This record gives sequence, structure tokens and C-alpha cells, in this order.
Amino acid sequence: MKSNRKKKKLFSLKRNERDGSVVVEAALVIPIILTIMFATLEICSGYYVQESITIAAYEGSRFAAREYGRIRGENEPPFAESDITDYVTEILDARGVTSAPEITIDLDGETFDTIDVLDPIRVTVACPTNGNSTFVFGKLANRTLTASVVFAAESQR
Repeated sequence: MKSNRKKKKLFSLKRNERDGSVVVEAALVIPIILTIMFATLEICSGYYVQESITIAAYEGSRFAAREYGRIRGENEPPFAESDITDYVTEILDARGVTSAPEITIDLDGETFDTIDVLDPIRVTVACPTNGNSTFVFGKLANRTLTASVVFAAESQR
């Protein structure tokens, strides 16, 4: 004898039986995906600011090593630290790093008038994360990113 009872399926792919589960799944997954997306944007923003600072320190140190010994014309002012800080600030502005960077030039106790060939020229750039982040990285981290580069002076006066 056959029974007229219908067997219940554990899982069904029919639309009318799955309408509510799609909404529940979306409600659970969308916040996770958004969190991962914004965290990725923040991490990339932090790396971009750090790389921008490193590039600015490198270019500033390279500029100082190359330009300090260049013979200047009669109407040109002598080479000074302000030339380096202006150059580094220009690079940071071009890359969108807007929070007040702190630029330090270290010549190991020398000045640009007394420095010799192959003496180190160190340019250090420090910048806060507060104004250079897209969303929350700057507000939560409240850190200072730093990069330092050393070049040897290239030419004699």
C-alpha cells in the first residue's frame, strides 16, 4: 500500500519558500562587506600618506645634496635650508598631503657653508595623520608618520 502523504523536503529552491531568507542574508552580509571596504580604503590612505612623506624626504635630500654646491649667479641668494623646506612642501602639496608637515634638515653639526663632499645631508619629514586621512584613520590613530633619508653631499663649492 502506498501512502498518500507528501514527503517534506528539507531544502527547497522554490521562490515562494525562500523570500524571507534572502533579506536576512543580505542584512547579515552587507554590513560586513561595507566594513571591509572602508577598512581597505583607510589602510590604503595610510600607505599613500607614508609613501608621499618618504618620497618628499628622498627628493628633498637629493635636492640638497645636488644643489648646495652649485655656483649661484650674482643675483641669486645663497643656498639655505628654506630652499629645501620649500621644495619638500611643494612635493607634499602636489601629492595632497595637507596637514602641517615638520621638515628637519640635519648636517651633523655643519652648515651649508662648511660642509664637504660626501658629508651626510639628512632630511626628515614628519606629518600627522589627523588631516591626511579619508575617513576615520586620522581621527582614531592620531599618529605622526615619519620618513628620513640621508644623501652624501655631491659637489665642492
